[in-house]
Amino acid sequence: MYINKAAWKMMPEEQRAALVDHELCHFTREEWEEPDPKVQSKWVTVYGAATDPDSWGIREHDVEEFSEIIERHGLWDIGIETFAEAVREADHQMTISDVQRKYDHFAILSLFKPHSNAYNMALNLLLSYGPYI
Repeated sequence: MYINKAAWKMMPEEQRAALVDHELCHFTREEWEEPDPKVQSKWVTVYGAATDPDSWGIREHDVEEFSEIIERHGLWDIGIETFAEAVREADHQMTISDVQRKYDHFAILSLFKPHSNAYNMALNLLLSYGPYI
């Protein structure tokens, strides 16, 4: 896992924690259900050995959708519905200052010559970490 140092320096502590948590959620281990050895009528989740590289994998995001599709068709998929419920229950919602900070970061682009390497790098950084800065 890599995190861009420049983006990291611009993030407040809460956003750093959210980013690290987000990235760690991509890690997954092989799992399966087995009868509980203590109570045969119950099942328990068993995980692959942590030391076995083959038991680890990369988990994709729960939801990938365009906002226009949700605007036109609503919460048409169970994954989107589940994600929307998690958003509604979240402890933190964006504030006006969060939005302003995001736009302030995009103002940084005006410091670079359009389409230069530095401009493209800054744009990619902002687009990649936009929710976190």
